[in-house]
Amino acid sequence: WPRVVTSGPNHDIIHVICATQDTDGDSQSYDFYAKSTDGENWVVSTVPAFGDEHFSADNYALASNGNTVVMLYSGAYAEDAFIIKSTDNGESWTRTTIWDNPYSGMNWDEGGDVEFGDDHTMYCPENGAVCIDNNGMVHCAFSVMEIANYAPEGQEWGCYVYSGWGIDGIFYWNENMGTLQPHDWT
Repeated sequence: WPRVVTSGPNHDIIHVICATQDTDGDSQSYDFYAKSTDGENWVVSTVPAFGDEHFSADNYALASNGNTVVMLYSGAYAEDAFIIKSTDNGESWTRTTIWDNPYSGMNWDEGGDVEFGDDHTMYCPENGAVCIDNNGMVHCAFSVMEIANYAPEGQEWGCYVYSGWGIDGIFYWNENMGTLQPHDWT
């Protein structure tokens, strides 16, 4: 599930981000960044400034404008939502948290006693899009996802993602807005 953009004065620098899954028993997600200046030779690494987070396909986006490149990672019920931005064609990167997930790093498969509020739900960013304006400002739009941490009758505990009618609209963010907290999404 790659995302590809070009940057630089002649659009001759190619940037790719992707996630892959290894399903040899336990499914593991790996997130990669690749860069090339000629389309033949590539430098491949894990996503810069990433930490221990792992995101699946469709939970990331990529954009460029001039020498600026930005990676967006959302789908944040297990981690923070954030951007990783470079203003020098991918030579260095700065991470900015968009939405500060209070339960970042929690192992949702094991359950727990976390309560999101009176109705046991929390709203967070899901699929997102990103762009960079001509002044280098990053703009993002997200679908807002509703999740719950309780088990419906007859099912084991888990984190349930609601889609369709459970989506609570679209949210906009830019770099002037700072880090958002869970209550900012309701």
